[in-house]
Amino acid sequence: MGDEVAAGKWRAIGGDCYMVTKDSQGGQMNMESGNGSVIVVPENAFTVEFVSYPGYCTWKYLGK
Repeated sequence: MGDEVAAGKWRAIGGDCYMVTKDSQGGQMNMESGNGSVIVVPENAFTVEFVSYPGYCTWKYLGK
C-alpha cells in the first residue's frame, strides 16, 4: 500500500460505486459504498479495490 493508493480519505463521486480494503492475508477489512461517501483507507490496508457497477464513478483523494 502507498505505491499506488494513498492511505487517507477518499470521496466517491457519481454512479453506484464501492471500495474494498483487504489485509495481507486477503481478508476483507472494510467495504464502503455510495455516491458522496467519504471512505478512509487505513495505513495497514494491503490492497484496495475501487469498483463502479453499474455506471460511472470517480474517486477523489481528500488527504489524511
